[in-house]
Amino acid sequence: MFRETCNNQECMKEFNVTMMGVDVPGGKDKEPVICPYCNTIVRTEMISQTFSTSKLEDLKK
Repeated sequence: MFRETCNNQECMKEFNVTMMGVDVPGGKDKEPVICPYCNTIVRTEMISQTFSTSKLEDLKK
């Protein structure tokens, strides 16, 4: 798990990102990292897994 910051100027909140799934050779797709606060696509990455994002306060529960 790692943290990212939303690049939407109206949001700019920090959130958690987790890579999920099995790393499969040759099975890469362009996967988005989506801010859980405003649903902005922060970035995309060519990986064979998917990204799961969560709000920082959800981790504290």
